[in-house]
Amino acid sequence: MSLSRSVSTIYCDDIRREVGEKVSFMGVYGSSLIVTEFPATLPKLCIIISVITPANKPFEELCIRVFLESEIVGQIEFDGDQLSEMLSSIDNNNEAEDGALHMRAVLTISPLVISASSKIRVRVITESEELKGLALNIEPAATAI
Repeated sequence: MSLSRSVSTIYCDDIRREVGEKVSFMGVYGSSLIVTEFPATLPKLCIIISVITPANKPFEELCIRVFLESEIVGQIEFDGDQLSEMLSSIDNNNEAEDGALHMRAVLTISPLVISASSKIRVRVITESEELKGLALNIEPAATAI
């Protein structure tokens, strides 16, 4: 079985560091975030973005963009030095033994103002492709299933 590049997303209200180097995600959303009315303001929305690539195909370029509909509401761009440093630290820790390289980023949007039903989308742009994370639908309580 051949490993391909992929991206996964977790949307939540907050991230907390716990004793013993554990991390807790508070208020994790499924596919929808329900608000009572529009416009709505969330004090904070945290997005955990995990990107996986085969060990023999490390990232040469990497940019993470978060969209609220067509507007960019967050972005993390990694330069060549950061990517080399990530690869070096992974090599030094033997984390690529399973044939995959894993990178995790956290993006916090605070506050997030939502004027109507919409979607938040994560896109990861690499040197050769655009990877898509699962979207978060923002819906009024009346239409939620």
